[in-house]
Amino acid sequence: MVPKMKYLIVIFCLQVTLSNSQNNMQLVVRPKWENQPMVFDSIYQLSTENQISFDVLKFYISKITLLHDDDLVYSEPNSFHLVDASKPESFSMSFPIPEFQKINKINFILGIDSITNVSGAMGGDLDPMLGMYWTWQSGYINAKIEGTCSQCETRKNAFIFHLGGYKQPFDSFQNISLKIQNVSQSIVIDFDLSTWIKNINLSVQNNIMSPSENAVKLSKSLAENFKINRSE
Repeated sequence: MVPKMKYLIVIFCLQVTLSNSQNNMQLVVRPKWENQPMVFDSIYQLSTENQISFDVLKFYISKITLLHDDDLVYSEPNSFHLVDASKPESFSMSFPIPEFQKINKINFILGIDSITNVSGAMGGDLDPMLGMYWTWQSGYINAKIEGTCSQCETRKNAFIFHLGGYKQPFDSFQNISLKIQNVSQSIVIDFDLSTWIKNINLSVQNNIMSPSENAVKLSKSLAENFKINRSE
């Protein structure tokens, strides 16, 4: 009985050691406007003469991997996250990372890759009921941005950008790679929408609702607005 008890103690200690060797690394993606947290129902000054407000801001973050230089540290399984600016709880994600593991880069996709698109609609954050899925032919909407702007010569001054598409030549999902410094327990990424929207002439371009060349161009410029917050 004594040897058996020793084996049980060793197994228990090993399990405790393994469980303690994992840290929860937190990733936070924060929608912003001119470096301030974005607030719905707020009116922002787009220019001296034009004001803008947002009703919808949703986008997918997927295929998250953490690296040290080019060595893979962690790859999240079933990695699909719908960030919704109206739901702050959707900003935060956590991953079990081996303790003392160094990380200096994060890679992810803005949107949903082609393989997932052709696999058909799924559950969780990929559930079509969340309003981010078109049809089998068009697939997922990678980013959905809607609001009103006095510059728009449309009904109720509305603008609608539904950016998606996974088939050539209109595959619009974007690979993003960001360098990280001084990682402790969290990685904070700011997504500032102001630069992107100010580079669009909303009086001319204010409605995209299907895969297209313009959807690809706007998706590329949208991806450039994800930046590591270096103050945290």
